[in-house]
Amino acid sequence: MLLIYTVGIGAMGVIIGKIFEGFSRYQKLKEEGQLTYSGKDHYILIGASKEKLENVVEEILNSGQNCDVVIVEHAERTPLEHDRVHFVSGNPAEEEVLMKANILEAKSVAIFSDDRNDFAEYADGKTLLTASRVEHISKKYEKNIYTIVEIKKDKHIALFEHANVDEFILSNDSVSRLMAHASLYHGSSKLFNQMLSNTDGENLYEIQAKPHWNTYRDAAIELFDMGAVLISEGSSLDIARRHNEKISEQAKLFIICDEPTYMKIVG
Repeated sequence: MLLIYTVGIGAMGVIIGKIFEGFSRYQKLKEEGQLTYSGKDHYILIGASKEKLENVVEEILNSGQNCDVVIVEHAERTPLEHDRVHFVSGNPAEEEVLMKANILEAKSVAIFSDDRNDFAEYADGKTLLTASRVEHISKKYEKNIYTIVEIKKDKHIALFEHANVDEFILSNDSVSRLMAHASLYHGSSKLFNQMLSNTDGENLYEIQAKPHWNTYRDAAIELFDMGAVLISEGSSLDIARRHNEKISEQAKLFIICDEPTYMKIVG
């Protein structure tokens, strides 16, 4: 009986050791970015510096969405550790690497400019190469992939348009414009920061048009009464001058309000 008891304890120790060994190996492979991500509706971030990654990931995870972030970077170890952050190691301009990030099921792909490269032409060229690979995958698998790209020079936008990039963010130009507005209109930077951050009271949200809304005026009045401000239909900020225009089926309504108001609107 003692022998059986001893053997049982020994076997249990071996099993626990194997489980621990397997878990340790899994963690090592995850930190090294060797595992394939199998989730969906996630956000892919490519080429961002650690500081940018921390800010972007914090905003996404604080948005209230139950989603994951997948970082794709040519590095040997994950630049950011978090339960909802996954890392894929490799060249983001290669199809195999992007497929490991399950790019076909991603909600969006954000490609950042290389901050380590002081030459805008080289930095944008590297970004364009990755964006072109994303477009190639999109056409190959007939899957629409929403892509946002950071560009250093506005003259290069035309080149990215051929890669069917959905949104462009001018890194240097955006900062310059914000500085200019803050100089001209004191306190305006606080409004921009509040609108861009999920940690402040009033945030930017996207909503669907209600069936009983016929024009943008109908939507704006009802939203205002609920405590929200309608600012765009998804393409421009001239919504106030088009208040009698019929809401199109493709419209994406953007509003500014706090989270409780947003939940009341979409609830």
